[in-house]
Amino acid sequence: MVGAGYYLVRVAAPHWPAIQARRLSWHAIPLLAGSVLVWANLALLLAAWTVSLRWCAQRIRYADAARVWFTANLARFLPGAVWQFASLAVMSARYGLSTMAATATMLLEQVVLLFTGLLVLAALTPSVLHARWWQAALVVAAVLAVVGLALPRLGGRLGRWIESRVPAVSLLWSQLGPRSSRRSPLMLVLPWIVYGTAFRLLAARPVRQPGGIVVRLRRRVHRELRRRHHRRLRARRTARAGGSARESPDDRWRRRR
Repeated sequence: MVGAGYYLVRVAAPHWPAIQARRLSWHAIPLLAGSVLVWANLALLLAAWTVSLRWCAQRIRYADAARVWFTANLARFLPGAVWQFASLAVMSARYGLSTMAATATMLLEQVVLLFTGLLVLAALTPSVLHARWWQAALVVAAVLAVVGLALPRLGGRLGRWIESRVPAVSLLWSQLGPRSSRRSPLMLVLPWIVYGTAFRLLAARPVRQPGGIVVRLRRRVHRELRRRHHRRLRARRTARAGGSARESPDDRWRRRR
């Protein structure tokens, strides 16, 4: 938790003057609903990871899997790029999981999340289909997923050589069937939709513009002044139209001359 707090402070530090210039005005119901959706989404991601562990002939209780998964994900906020996987290796071995299987399944989950996120983005914003960065990212995600699934099943001399050096490779995807391979991407589409909904709820009018009541009062005064000005203009036009209607033809002829 200390590492996560340090990470958030470091991200917010360059924008601190702009944050201080704002006045937060949180609404309880959207905040509570968004928080519940975030927790539900984390539970969904954890369930997807435990399902992928079964593909590698690994069994673990949901509560123990939660300890391993949450500890590893909190470690990513620590400075350095290795703490997440170091924590995952230590915690998985403590609960009797294969370190190779735990690491491979978590990496595969990240790749599939990237792939499904790109598809969700394309469904919501079709214009990105023509963007080169989107096409390149989709190709990279697809290649990584195919390589990650196919590498443990190479067979032949290369496959036997890899298994002789890393015996745990034989466990990877050993229990993966066609039905499971179709279900997993669908499970990892939902987190993007749930996260988007939660973000919308958490960002529902959280910030009040600087000045608060003074700014709103000033805007109300300006609106009232504009209304009075328009009413005076309409009254003048009406008076001119009425006066011209009461003029006789001779008067209008003299005025024109």
